[in-house]
Amino acid sequence: LQEQRKEIENKFKRQTANLKQSIEVEKQLRIKNKAKAKKRESSLKEALGQSQSAYKEKKEALKQSQRICYEKDAALKQALQEQRKEIENKFKRQTANLKQSIEVEKQLRIKNKAKA
Repeated sequence: LQEQRKEIENKFKRQTANLKQSIEVEKQLRIKNKAKAKKRESSLKEALGQSQSAYKEKKEALKQSQRICYEKDAALKQALQEQRKEIENKFKRQTANLKQSIEVEKQLRIKNKAKA
């Protein structure tokens, strides 16, 4: 009976030791998994932050590009308006010169007819 009791006690001790070891292994695995999860989470947060800052940079670059385009467009419109005015003024001067030339021709013809 004593041997049987000792065997049972030893078996119980082994099982208890095995259970304690299993619990410790499980505990270590949980700690390790938590650390991995935190590391993954921080990596994802960092990647998200980088992605967001890259998006903001691209958005700002686009705004600057649009601003430059608007400025160039405004400058081009201004230059075209000035060019149009110059052409209109030149046309008016040429028209006035032609009218004056026609009037001079007319006067000369009248003078020449009067002489003849």
